[in-house]
Amino acid sequence: MKIAVDVMSGDHEPEILVQGAVEAANELNVHIVLVGNRKIIESALTKQKLLKENLLEIEDSSEVILMTDEPVEAFRQKKDSSVVKAANLVKAGAVDAFLSPGNTGATFIASLMINGRIKGVDRPAIATFLPTLNKEPLILLDAGANLDCKVINYIQYAVMGEVFIERYFNKSKPKIAILNVGTEKSKGPDILKKTYKTIDKMNLNFIGNIEAKHVLDGKVNVIITDGFSGNLFLKSLEGTFKSIIHILKNEINKSVISKTGALLMKPAFNSLKKMVAAEEFGAAPLLGINGAAMVAHGDSQAQDIKSGIRMTANLVKAKIHDGIVDGLAKYKVGRLHFPVWHLKE
Repeated sequence: MKIAVDVMSGDHEPEILVQGAVEAANELNVHIVLVGNRKIIESALTKQKLLKENLLEIEDSSEVILMTDEPVEAFRQKKDSSVVKAANLVKAGAVDAFLSPGNTGATFIASLMINGRIKGVDRPAIATFLPTLNKEPLILLDAGANLDCKVINYIQYAVMGEVFIERYFNKSKPKIAILNVGTEKSKGPDILKKTYKTIDKMNLNFIGNIEAKHVLDGKVNVIITDGFSGNLFLKSLEGTFKSIIHILKNEINKSVISKTGALLMKPAFNSLKKMVAAEEFGAAPLLGINGAAMVAHGDSQAQDIKSGIRMTANLVKAKIHDGIVDGLAKYKVGRLHFPVWHLKE
């Protein structure tokens, strides 16, 4: 298996990303293609110990798409950027997948424009892993690719989500829900009511609507929503976690008794930290793209990149692409099968 890693993007220096990639090559026995400025990568490699020389190569690129760049314009103007080069490697069949911790929009656009959509998929989606209280697997899609959705998009998200959970986690008939403001089927805007009515007639394990406050309970495995609501929910969740940790640190430092209690609670705090760590949930697959791609967290450290490469390798092994093709045909929700009136809504 070959996986391309964009080591020029993200919030940290390439040296950190190269370290994670080398650790992944050593521990996972996966062939890594480091994409970026050759001189910078070669310099970073002098500080790393690669156990097998044939597990690593470099694909030179002269440009980088920044986090602040507008995705579409950056894709058009920076054709020799590391993320564009990585997507092209997938297109050429030189690698099985690629991982980038850079500009999410640019990664999505590069994958979509270069590799295209799986036949029948109307709009690909970003699927995000979420932690749950009972350790049940959970993904939310879309996490930001499509701000406005039609009925067909929600239905295809449900099918792609089912395929992903079944193949990636080996869990049959995953539970699917729509993110909404209430559990009643009469709740929400008209588009969600129509989606509920349509999906309820399918043979999916659909349990109805779910409110944001119950997402992490672990009662469902796939949550479908539009990219605007999904991204808003995820960023609110991330901000809440950070605020809680900040508040706890401030309260703990107020007295000796609090500090003593914190030492006794350290195992519990470590468990909470691991539950929401980027190394466990910091990479998101692009579902519906005609080629495997994974977006890592922009703040990824070496450990996170190694974990992201492991997740990307698992994505390839699970043959998610083939599963989506089969799923669209099984439920007859490919673009050519779906009722025309839904395409317009």
